[in-house]
Amino acid sequence: AVRQYEAGVIMPGDDIVLQMAEISGQLILPYRHLVRKSRVAAAILPELDDELGLSESVLSLLIQIDDFREDGLKELMRIAADGKVSQDEEEIYREAMEQLLRLVKLAMSMSYIK
Repeated sequence: AVRQYEAGVIMPGDDIVLQMAEISGQLILPYRHLVRKSRVAAAILPELDDELGLSESVLSLLIQIDDFREDGLKELMRIAADGKVSQDEEEIYREAMEQLLRLVKLAMSMSYIK
C-alpha cells in the first residue's frame, strides 16, 4: 500500500495520512495530502517550502516583514481609509497583497521545518 501511495496510484485516507505524519515526524504530509486531495485547497493554499532551515526561514520572514512595514503597510492603510480600492489604487493594493501572501507562506513554511 505504501508503494502505491508513493507512486500516486492510490491516495491514502485522511486518518492514515495523520498517522503517517505522527510516526514519521513529517508534519507537512497532511498539508500536502490536502492540497493533492482537494482542488479547492490546491487553489487557495500556498505552495510551501519545507526545505529551508530555521535560520534561513526566520531571516527571510523578518526581511519580508521589514519590507512590508516600510513599503506596503502605509499604502495599504491609505487605500483602506476610505473602505474601497479605487482604479488608481488597484496595482498598489495587488502588490501589498502579494507581499502579505509571501509573509503568510514563509510563516506557514516555518511550521513544517524539520
